[in-house]
Amino acid sequence: MMPEITSSKATLLTALNIGAIWGIIESTAGYCLHLIPISLGFIVWYPIAYYFLIKAYRDSGTLHAIPLTAAFAAAIKLIDLLLPGRIDKVINPAISIVLEGLAVYAVVRIILHIKTRIPVNKNLSVILAFSANSLWRIMFIIYLALLAPPWIKDVSVLSSTDLLLRFLVVDNIVSSLVAGLGVIAASRFFKNSYKHLTAKDKPQLAGVLIIIVLLAADIGLQILL
Repeated sequence: MMPEITSSKATLLTALNIGAIWGIIESTAGYCLHLIPISLGFIVWYPIAYYFLIKAYRDSGTLHAIPLTAAFAAAIKLIDLLLPGRIDKVINPAISIVLEGLAVYAVVRIILHIKTRIPVNKNLSVILAFSANSLWRIMFIIYLALLAPPWIKDVSVLSSTDLLLRFLVVDNIVSSLVAGLGVIAASRFFKNSYKHLTAKDKPQLAGVLIIIVLLAADIGLQILL
């Protein structure tokens, strides 16, 4: 059985709220992580993306919330273009966010044709996480190869075979395990993690105020950073 389809307004508000939180984490913590010499992003970013995208689907009860949430998060991430630093460290993460949303949407849609629901099952969660992780990485490589300007390509994972293999294999496997097991852990903490909300639980218009506050906090943090 396909998940309950909520109203378009409720879906939009869910995506805005979750996307705003995700985008703020990306645009602030991400800016800080890029300032340190050690690369830790591969352990952090996909699991965060996977959690928020699955949460958007769970809370809204509709697949459409997944790409919408990614789009809002990517838009907020682009605020970093106003800050000093390399443009590719803003553009590439924003594109990655959108591709992660499309990948999770596609994989969940396929699974829904096989399963009547997404159960709290460790194996399925890790498989879903790995499948979506692999898909967005392949799409990202295609973007770099066909659409990215040469100067971005030269500092990307396409710059060496070692970086490409790490991106597609090592980073993929590690982040997929963290993402899949992380959602399982969250589902045990929040008992109804994979149960869709009922009509009375759907987001209200007051959520718009939360979005405004989150965006204002993000701008303030950007100035402070």
